[in-house]
Amino acid sequence: MPYTEITLREFLDFLKYEKLTYSLTSTSRDTKEYVFDLPASPGSFIRVFSSVDIRSKVSRDIGKDAIRLVLMNKELDIPIAKGQKTLRMFNWKDHLSRKIKYLLEYVRYFERKCPTCGSPLTIRKGVSGSFWGCSEYPKCKYTANYNEPGKNPVQRTHQEWIFELNLSEADALHRCPACRRKGNLKTTPVYNKKEEVDYWDVICNICGTKGKLINDTGRVYLKEFE
Repeated sequence: MPYTEITLREFLDFLKYEKLTYSLTSTSRDTKEYVFDLPASPGSFIRVFSSVDIRSKVSRDIGKDAIRLVLMNKELDIPIAKGQKTLRMFNWKDHLSRKIKYLLEYVRYFERKCPTCGSPLTIRKGVSGSFWGCSEYPKCKYTANYNEPGKNPVQRTHQEWIFELNLSEADALHRCPACRRKGNLKTTPVYNKKEEVDYWDVICNICGTKGKLINDTGRVYLKEFE
């Protein structure tokens, strides 16, 4: 299947046709391609690497042709998903539109607001299993059903999502970069040959997001980070 050349004007027309709000990010200077940020929620945005060269204003050569989407944490400016690629085939617009809408659906699912008071919903555990509950409980007693990851295609995608933080940014570790829940991240130290901690494997007990906490401080740690 042949590759299709994409111009800057054509890509901008695509964003306009999809009625997407976007901004041009400064990373375009580093990547030599136009990079756009699409707001997804108060805590996240989608970064779109267009493959359109900033010098020629047309798509780059074959081998550097993929349009890439990465869901980013707004507060930390780090990826919270493995990037998704869209090849420059004749139907690239349909594929790219579908992937953007899928990411937006994912964000809406995990950053839900209470319809009663507007506060964030949080995943709680009860006698019958997990459920959505208002974070302002007991002031607000709103609840909703929650399906465990693996039963919902949007939630299944979540199991593949990753993040990486440095120990110097460890304060941010108390909040999961993906589902934004606090106090549910479990850390497991990974030792080197000197029995010193190089990094910690991290997993969110709520949504299953996995990541790493890198020891960038130069200090020696011999036990799990707390």
